[in-house]
Amino acid sequence: MKYLAVVVALLCGAAMPYNVRAQRTDSKAINADQPLTAIVFLATDCPISQKYIGELKHIDSLFHTKISIKGVVPGNVKQEEINQFISEYQINFPVVTDADYKLVKKYHATITPEVFLINDRNHIYYQGAIDNWFFDLGKYRQHVTEHYLIDAIKAVQEGQSPVVKKTESVGCPIQKTVSKKSTPKTSDL
Repeated sequence: MKYLAVVVALLCGAAMPYNVRAQRTDSKAINADQPLTAIVFLATDCPISQKYIGELKHIDSLFHTKISIKGVVPGNVKQEEINQFISEYQINFPVVTDADYKLVKKYHATITPEVFLINDRNHIYYQGAIDNWFFDLGKYRQHVTEHYLIDAIKAVQEGQSPVVKKTESVGCPIQKTVSKKSTPKTSDL
């Protein structure tokens, strides 16, 4: 009976420290001082992208020394259109075009706005919606209750893995332009 009690005590005692060690190892693997980048895919003509610029500027002001926000506009969008977008919404973070969809493919982005929180080694800590303001196209909450990107940034800054690593973005689909080379001929149909 003594042996059974010792075995049970060891198993119970071993299970708890093992889980704690696993959590600690996971959190120690994240360097809290690492540079972070929030890559956000935007569309100049997407109303939801436009509505989120204020929140992105707010996040940029909260964490401006800890992270950098970079806007990416997929597709063959003229620089004048992007400049007008930056000016109209008074965007103070860089916004670049992704004319050949390399970044869209690299991150598997499908929606604007969609955000990817990454480190300098391109490890994705979080992917998805900025928060839960929009829950469907044209449908939004009066008050945001989940701040996914802010929570992910705070977790990584504390050396932790974000609790929520991925969410579904709500917005405008990224539409890849079909090049003339890949357009099927009538005879092929």
